[in-house]
This record gives sequence, C-alpha cells and structure tokens, in this order.
Amino acid sequence: MTGRHKLHDATGVIASDEAGNKLIVVENLGSAGGDAPTDGTVGYAKGCIIINSGAADDDDDAHIYINLGSATDSNFDGLKVQT
Repeated sequence: MTGRHKLHDATGVIASDEAGNKLIVVENLGSAGGDAPTDGTVGYAKGCIIINSGAADDDDDAHIYINLGSATDSNFDGLKVQT
C-alpha cells in the first residue's frame, strides 16, 4: 500500500541520511530571486534537493535546488528545465 508523506514538524525536512544530513527539504526561499542556502552551509547531504515552496509560478529556474558539494561544504545550484 502506498501513501503520501506528510511533514511532521515545521522544519520542512522530508528525508535525511543516517548522519542526520538533509536529503529532501521543502523550504520557502521566496519568489523570483530567492536563494538557496549559502555555499559552505553544513548539514545538507551531497545530492540534497530543496524544493522552493515560495517560488512564483512563472519563475522557471527557482523552484528546485541541488547540493553539488558535500555535507560539510555545500554548493547549491538551481535546476532549470530546458524547453
């Protein structure tokens, strides 16, 4: 049986790794021009995906970010769909 995942607290963390680093997070980074966590931020696993719940509907490149760095030295880049 499948079901929806529900956030159980206000952190927005949906999944984390065994060390407690965030893997999938929903955060309100704001509308157009919103920024992911500063590069070098600790606590986001390599490959962590941040879903920006505050992005404007017509802002095509500020909805999802991925950590290309490490859990101790993050490097977030926005994902953009090419059409």
